[in-house]
Amino acid sequence: MSKLSKVLSFMDIYLLSVGYIIGAGIFILIGDVSKYAKSLSWLSFSIAGIFALIISTTYIDISTIYSSNHGDYKFVKNTLGEIPAIITVLLMIGVGVTTISTVALSIGKFLSPIISISPRIIALIVILLFTSVNCFGVKETTYFNHFCTFTEILGLLIVCITGLFFHKSSLPTNTKNIKIPDILYSSILAIFVYSGFESTVKLTEEAKDPNDIPKAIFASVITTSVIYVLVSLAVIKCCNTKTLHESTIPIVTMAKMFFGSNISKLFYIIALLSISNTLVISILGSSRMLFSVSREYSILNLFNHVNETYNTPIYAIIAIAIASIVALLFKNVEVLASITSYLMFIVFSVLSYCLIIVYDKDDIQDKLKNNWTYKINQGKPILPILGLGLNLGMLGFGAYHHFA
Repeated sequence: MSKLSKVLSFMDIYLLSVGYIIGAGIFILIGDVSKYAKSLSWLSFSIAGIFALIISTTYIDISTIYSSNHGDYKFVKNTLGEIPAIITVLLMIGVGVTTISTVALSIGKFLSPIISISPRIIALIVILLFTSVNCFGVKETTYFNHFCTFTEILGLLIVCITGLFFHKSSLPTNTKNIKIPDILYSSILAIFVYSGFESTVKLTEEAKDPNDIPKAIFASVITTSVIYVLVSLAVIKCCNTKTLHESTIPIVTMAKMFFGSNISKLFYIIALLSISNTLVISILGSSRMLFSVSREYSILNLFNHVNETYNTPIYAIIAIAIASIVALLFKNVEVLASITSYLMFIVFSVLSYCLIIVYDKDDIQDKLKNNWTYKINQGKPILPILGLGLNLGMLGFGAYHHFA
């Protein structure tokens, strides 16, 4: 058994987290969010951002308590026992797998009309392509991430500035027909676009300084929250929600409106890079979770193998790719996004509950007292309780709204 290389700086981890969070979500799902929240889509993204920040504090604390790629597994195991830990880690890997499938299928739906190939065939190809990228090394993956993240942020800022300050809109801003349940349900969908910060923990064993992990989680959630709210304000100001919902990539539709067909083609490339970025990092995070957990069970030794040439867990990466391909049987992007969000709520609820149970223990308090979260909590599990309440509430409401 070989060890993973400790090569990631704070900036590497921060950009991986930002790139993962921004990725496909804002480019694809803003249309689905606007379907329900309409002109108040910015409010849904704001609510989702606040929820994500509160929920992320649990991961910030866990990464402080356990400095390993599968610290959340160890945490649940030591708190609730082995069976709940196994179930939790399976759910976490499920989140990664459904995220990969959602993103790959989004690329397929986008490219299918252009190259006349089935969306699922395209999704299969891109999963195989970016699985190969992950196999070559984590630094190679971060180089790709850096390029994609800077490019997508630049593109989104151009859309924001143009939409907010230079585009005159005659669209009505009537909010009378928007119901609170629709805003809350759209917030559940919007939570999907914040998914990714939890995967930052999976990079602990490749970080030069494990203390960079909680810092990167907090910084990335704040950064993306600001970007999402600004983008949603600009988009809703300039484009009606029906057009947004029917558009394959709403941000590109906005660019075409602002700059014309020729320049908007650049935004197709930016969107594809952004979506691909999420796919690459999803495979990275999920494979690291499988790799780390496999060290706990001899039956999973195959996934604990690190390739000596590339220093990557190739078999774990391939296993995640295969599971993601199977998940392509769900061909509806909104359904996959909803499944991902629900799985996230369950996992976050379990972790928050565990943190509540152990928070008053002396050894836990000693490890957490230097975190900014500890100053807010004042030695009590205030944020974990809030996180648990939010997760259970959103999970219950989402299920009710979906099946009612």
